[in-house]
Amino acid sequence: DFNEDRRTRRHVDEFEVDRQMRERGTGTRLMKALAIEAKANGAVSLWGILASIGGMRTIARVFGKDNLNLSSFYHEPLDETYDELLAEFERHPHSPPNIHFDVDLSRVNTKDLE
Repeated sequence: DFNEDRRTRRHVDEFEVDRQMRERGTGTRLMKALAIEAKANGAVSLWGILASIGGMRTIARVFGKDNLNLSSFYHEPLDETYDELLAEFERHPHSPPNIHFDVDLSRVNTKDLE
């Protein structure tokens, strides 16, 4: 996948940790490894769909919530902040977020992820 400048982007699809393996840092370690590998291979961004509250928290923990560009499923900008969205989804845990995220990998120091 490429951005508008024809620079490489990496897409995260169907990222989920088995229920029995959750709360052990597995998702965090996998996302860090994916970011390191993507950046080492020339990717300038990482994007995907946040389909769960846990996924939302993991992405924010790994990349920093201020480095997340969040948009609707239809790529429309959102007025809500990460914290407001998280609070909303915590109030309605059975409604998956289905929010697009995009991380600018140029702002991510992969040495901090190792």
